[in-house]
Amino acid sequence: MKFHVLKKSFSSLNFAYIISTLATVHGDEDMEDDKLQQIKLLEEIVTEYENMLASLVGNIFFPAYLTRTDGRMLQCNQHFAESIAKAPYEIIGHTIQEIFPNELAQMILEQNEQVIKYKRSFSFQIQRNGQWYLSNKLPLLNARNEVKAILTIDRSLSENIELFSSLREEKELLRSLMENTHDYIFFKDIRHAYTRVNRAMLTLMNITDEKLVIGRTDDQFFNSEFATNRRKYEEEVVDKARPLLNVEEKLVIDQSVIWLSSNFSPLFDDKKQVVGIVGFSRDISGLKLLIQELDKESTFLRLIMDNIPYTIYFKDVHGRFTRVNKAQALLLGIDEPSQAIGKTDFDFFDPVTAEMTFKDEQWIMQQGVPLFEKIEQLTDSKGNTRWMSATKIPIKDEKGNITGLVGISIDITERRKVEEKLRVAKEKAEASDRLKTAFLANMSHEIRTPMNGIIGFANLLRTPGISDEEKNEYLDHITSCSNTLLNLIDDIIDIAKIESGQLKLRYAEYNINTLIDDLYSTFAVIMQKEHKEMIELRTNKTLPDHLAHIYTDPFRLKQILTNLLSNAVKFTLHGSIEFGYHLNEHQLVFYVKDTGIGIPADKISVIFERFGQILDNPYINKKGTGLGLTISYNLAQMLGGALWVESEVNHGSTFYVSIPYHLVESIAHPDHHQPISDDQLLTQLQGKTILIAEDEDYNFLYFKHLLKDLQLSILWAKTGEEAITLVKQNPDICLVLMDCKMPEIDGYEATSEIKKIAPHLPIIMQTAFTAGDEQDKAMQAGCDAFITKPISQKILFQHLKAFLLKK
Repeated sequence: MKFHVLKKSFSSLNFAYIISTLATVHGDEDMEDDKLQQIKLLEEIVTEYENMLASLVGNIFFPAYLTRTDGRMLQCNQHFAESIAKAPYEIIGHTIQEIFPNELAQMILEQNEQVIKYKRSFSFQIQRNGQWYLSNKLPLLNARNEVKAILTIDRSLSENIELFSSLREEKELLRSLMENTHDYIFFKDIRHAYTRVNRAMLTLMNITDEKLVIGRTDDQFFNSEFATNRRKYEEEVVDKARPLLNVEEKLVIDQSVIWLSSNFSPLFDDKKQVVGIVGFSRDISGLKLLIQELDKESTFLRLIMDNIPYTIYFKDVHGRFTRVNKAQALLLGIDEPSQAIGKTDFDFFDPVTAEMTFKDEQWIMQQGVPLFEKIEQLTDSKGNTRWMSATKIPIKDEKGNITGLVGISIDITERRKVEEKLRVAKEKAEASDRLKTAFLANMSHEIRTPMNGIIGFANLLRTPGISDEEKNEYLDHITSCSNTLLNLIDDIIDIAKIESGQLKLRYAEYNINTLIDDLYSTFAVIMQKEHKEMIELRTNKTLPDHLAHIYTDPFRLKQILTNLLSNAVKFTLHGSIEFGYHLNEHQLVFYVKDTGIGIPADKISVIFERFGQILDNPYINKKGTGLGLTISYNLAQMLGGALWVESEVNHGSTFYVSIPYHLVESIAHPDHHQPISDDQLLTQLQGKTILIAEDEDYNFLYFKHLLKDLQLSILWAKTGEEAITLVKQNPDICLVLMDCKMPEIDGYEATSEIKKIAPHLPIIMQTAFTAGDEQDKAMQAGCDAFITKPISQKILFQHLKAFLLKK
């Protein structure tokens, strides 16, 4: 028997068959020298491919093992050994029955029987050691189309769902590549013309030169039925942009039938557009040659290397790259993987990163111990910091000598960013929680303190025999505590409206010089009450009155400056407080400067946060919610400006507020009529009739006492419907004081109905709601004015003068 050895044509699984064949023909004792040399070469080939197979199984990223058809283990990787809590020597050479429990072993053997019977890949779900796995089984066939071994790759189905989602595409790619191990490989453009074919495909076409194939289509090489069907499959792939797998094709060549199992997959460009097709066809008619099988495996490995999103590289014992995939080339900043060959990490990374990597890899190769999922930080070719999860495994030759290593790295930068964001968010949430706790404790104090004053002095008013002086003092305290409580409530409402985006500005003409004067008068009195007359209070106005009329929200601007001046008075123990403004191009910059305790540099950002307070000084009154500066900061931005501070500890602080300078060019001439006094109002309103629409008895009683000296005729409606009826029945009513929240029909609807009856009847809406849109809603309903609770006699009388004394 004449026997020729082709090194690339033999598999270790066929070696026993070859030996037995030679022994049958000639007998082992009759072998000639040249045949013995061939056998020795075969042994070397078998050993080489056994090592390659072991390396392939060992480098699979998931648990994998190789079994014979009788269930005995041939190979396994470290992931599989760890997943069943055994060492590799306790697995290799043992049977499935010896490794797994009886029930599980029987199930695996039954699954293997299906693979052996149908000679194709199968996927099963199995449970072992409390974990569910997707078990992919692939048959390894010899030249006679016989199953000689089964490769099993298990993928955990119990992994974190987020990781599973992010790796699902890669899993599908790997699964597709693992199932597409066929003889005939071809690439085509979207016009179905060949752009490249492998050697097996050329043989199938009976063509020797690839150039004769490029640019041509199937109908120029195969029978029309085969060419038409294949074109239909390829069109489906292009149209749906997804693979078409396991298509059975019947090919007739020289009256011989060849059955092919074919897979078609789309090729994409950088814009995810289909630009071609890659096809894999496997001869399932039993006529494939071993060289075609090796070419298929080589192509399969190349496809994995080039398409897997993980960086893969091989290095020798000196740390020089011997092979890298495209992902690694991209990380290194080179165009082609071949450009890395012979170079080291020192050629691509900074010295610190390269030195750290070199030491790790030298230790791995010296100890012969793999390194799994080590987190590494490096800088890529574009200068971006990347976080990688690296697995590095030493490579050994047939004698067990370490010749290098293979590394696989997964980019976990985005995961690290998410983890860092979660950490920062957690810290912020914890800090916010601490601030809220402190705020609630402080709020309880801030509410109970004025309430104690209100209730306490109200009870003292019941004391028999108190003098008028004491009574007035008690009433002053009650009024002061009430105003403190009202300001606290306003702050809470303001911050809530700011954070929900519901706070609206109401712009109007405003004289900022008048604002400065009003604030000076107010705080001069406040400082006197707080016994701080020794602190000098100064103002600075830089514009004449005709240039000081601007268009802004007067209430909010005054609120900001009031907050800043309140803090200045609170935190200044001696020296001076100066406030004013200056014009800086198109911006008005207000300032409040004090000689107080100052603010540490590391605390400046804290004071603008909600509930942020600096309470280190024991001599400072610690009253307050920590909301004033937060509200002011946001209001300044809403007005189109900003708020900032310059401060030095023990020397003082200067707060600045900028707003746009919108000058009002034409100023209306002021009304020089003499204002009407309360005594004149008392005389002129006697006998007039007004309607008070109010459902709360104590509120009506309050209005009745406020108006008793005017000698008005007062009607009382407790519902919206009753108010409408009284207007119909009493045409002499000259004004309506309407509560917005009324039973049956609310104040807005009642106003609309009354305006239909008496369009010119003045209606003043009074409400406890403070939102700007409430005023808009009242005006849309037909109200002539809008006042908020608590209602002062001064404001109420101003509206009475405006409406009841009109000529």
